Parts: sequence; C-alpha cells; structure tokens
Amino acid sequence: AKKAQTQLDKVKKRLDEAKMKKLEETTEIEEKSKLVEKELENLAEDREEVLSICEEDAEEDRKRKQEFGEVLFQLSLLLQRLKVRYLRCQKAEACKKLAKKLSALAKDVAAAALVLIPAVIAFVGAVGAATALS
Repeated sequence: AKKAQTQLDKVKKRLDEAKMKKLEETTEIEEKSKLVEKELENLAEDREEVLSICEEDAEEDRKRKQEFGEVLFQLSLLLQRLKVRYLRCQKAEACKKLAKKLSALAKDVAAAALVLIPAVIAFVGAVGAATALS
C-alpha cells in the first residue's frame, strides 16, 4: 500500500507539473494572441489612414486635372482667336507680332502639358493604390 501511495504521489506530482506547464503555455499563447490582435488593430488603422490619404490625393488630382482642362480650353480658344487674327492680317506687319505671340503661347501650352503629365500619372497611381488596398 505504501508503494502504491508513493506511485500515486509521483503520478499526482507529474500531473501537477503537466498542469502548471500547460497553464504557462496557455498564458504565453494568450499574451501573444493579445499582441497579435493589437498589431492587427494598428494595421487596420494604418490601412484606413493610407486609404484616406489616397482618396484625398485622388480628389486633389481630379481637381488639378479639371483646372488644367479648363486652362487648356481657354488656351485653345485664345489660339483660335490668334489664328483668325493671323489669317486676317497675313501679310501685314501686325501679323509678325501676332505670330510671335502665338509662338510664345504655343510654348506655354507645351509647358502646361508637361505639368499635366506627372499629375495624370500620380492620379492613375493613386487610383490604382486605392483600388489595390480596397
């Protein structure tokens, strides 16, 4: 009976040790789980912030594109007027002055177009990023 009691005590001791080990592992897993949950929350907040920034950038790009389109429209109207004037005074001295203005205006239009290209590229990139993150 004494030997059986010793065996029983050993088994109980091993069982208690196993329970303690299991409790430690469970606690460690719960702590890691909480850290993972916090990190996921942080990532979700970061994602929302990035999406918000992308949407703001896309809206700014749309506004710039619209403004640029309006400027191009006004420039095209001005160019048409200059062309009409040029045709009216084709051989006159005033025609040479208009030609210089037209040339300068054409350079301005080309410069404005160079400004639009990066804005369009940025707009397309922002829309692509926002779509990819959605």
